[in-house]
Amino acid sequence: MRLRIDLGQEGISGADPHGVVRRPDRPGQAGGDVEEREGIDNNLRTDLAYPPGMSLKLERSGPWIGVTGLFVMLWLVISTVLYAPWWGVLLHLVVLASFVPLLKSWARARPTWCTWVPALAFMAWVAINSVGVSFLGWRFDA
Repeated sequence: MRLRIDLGQEGISGADPHGVVRRPDRPGQAGGDVEEREGIDNNLRTDLAYPPGMSLKLERSGPWIGVTGLFVMLWLVISTVLYAPWWGVLLHLVVLASFVPLLKSWARARPTWCTWVPALAFMAWVAINSVGVSFLGWRFDA
């Protein structure tokens, strides 16, 4: 279900104070709670999750969100120096660097998927830390 915003000629003072019209995503799609009004512009559609006039546009922002997330992951990787040996930090850096080509390829082919790259990197970070702490004796030495 999508939310459509139309202030029309009535503006906010019209019969519907919010100018909100609900209708199905595709023509011919069944929907019992669908309201239709005349003069609705079909191009004014936005998701229910965002306020009127706001959308993420992940085709443009997805790669930048992914790059920012990888920089956050770099901070986490460098912070492992507190409990991991030098080769453990180096292992973290190599694994994190392996996500950069993935992000680069997805930025061109599937830009909306780029937001998941930092999540994958975080899962790899947790896995490496779990193995290091559980089996390799990584400990925080004060």
